[in-house]
Amino acid sequence: MICNVHWQSDILSGRFMAAATVAKLHSLPEFRADVDIAQQEVLKTKEAAARSPRQLEAQSAVFGGTVRRWLSSAQV
Repeated sequence: MICNVHWQSDILSGRFMAAATVAKLHSLPEFRADVDIAQQEVLKTKEAAARSPRQLEAQSAVFGGTVRRWLSSAQV
């Protein structure tokens, strides 16, 4: 529970609705096309980072290391 504000049933219902929403989105061709485009963008960014680690370090410094963490956790 979050700060004793929500009941456990609220949390479970929210998870259920989120899962149903994501399942519906994945059934839509438009959404799948957007996901495919985003995956290609992540792949290109990872490839660029591998070719230019100094640029990645500079970006990570500006964004507090979030770029590096995001690239290492993003799955394509």
